[in-house]
Amino acid sequence: AELRPDWSYGQLWLHIARERSGQDGSTDLRGWLQHQDATVWPVPVARMYLGVLSPDQLLRAARHDDARKELEQECEAYYYLSQREQIAGRSAQARRWLDKTIATGVTDFIEYAAAEAELSRWPSR
Repeated sequence: AELRPDWSYGQLWLHIARERSGQDGSTDLRGWLQHQDATVWPVPVARMYLGVLSPDQLLRAARHDDARKELEQECEAYYYLSQREQIAGRSAQARRWLDKTIATGVTDFIEYAAAEAELSRWPSR
């Protein structure tokens, strides 16, 4: 994230790593967000993590005129929502978002692979 402060996903993953390890990841994310266009994907994800957008607003922000692009953004949104729930200790809700991530079928995205990896560690339903 320090080497590539312009790379949005690096900022998101750093935030998640910090928050999941019990640290505050919001300060750096907030500072980075000040220099971003709030409408450019995946900036809405950061805004959701900071409480500026609700999950429903994030999902609306994932909409796109191009159906493939919308599906990709939904895949990411679902995954990042799952991480929000994990951070809050709500694993049942996190699992539902992970299942939705997989249901998109966007197998070439890291969020899809990360969702598969997380689900593989959980007991079957």
